[in-house]
This record gives sequence, structure tokens and C-alpha cells, in this order.
Amino acid sequence: MCGYGGGLKAATLLNWLAMPDLEYTVDKDPYKVGKFIPGLNLPILEVGTLETDETKKVMINLAINFNEEVESSLFSLLKNGDIIVHVFPEMKFVEINK
Repeated sequence: MCGYGGGLKAATLLNWLAMPDLEYTVDKDPYKVGKFIPGLNLPILEVGTLETDETKKVMINLAINFNEEVESSLFSLLKNGDIIVHVFPEMKFVEINK
């Protein structure tokens, strides 16, 4: 399981939910890549990591105010069977089927 987003809202949400099962989070902002989510020491990797990581993914969308943008950008990077989870404003699961 991994996350999308490495900003303040992501850090707040992850610490509030206490999500220790995430392997990493990705972000398209080069200033965030290579840093860590405070409180969880969770690495923030570049978005291209999703193309090279062959494991089945459940992506938690942490950029909660950009649901549609995140979903459309992840669609091209994820593989069939991967899942995007939106947590705000309501829980929504999107399975990738190309």
C-alpha cells in the first residue's frame, strides 16, 4: 500500500489515521521528493516509482483536494487490478481496468 501526496494535508491525515502499513508515498513536486512524512518517517518518492514497482498497488489519495486530477494522472501509471482509494470527502474505491 502506498500514498499519493507528500504535503501538509497528507502528513496530517497519515498521522491522524496512524497508517504504519504504507511503504512510501509519491509526489510530483521535486522539492518534496527525497524527503519524509513527519512523524512516520515515510519516504516521499517520485511518481515514476509507480511504473517500476511491479507489486499490486493500493494507492491512498492523500492530495484530498485534487481527487479528479490525481485519479486521471494515476490511471496511466497504474496497472489493471490496482486500486485508488479516495478518503475525502467520502470513501471511494476505484479499481483500474484498462
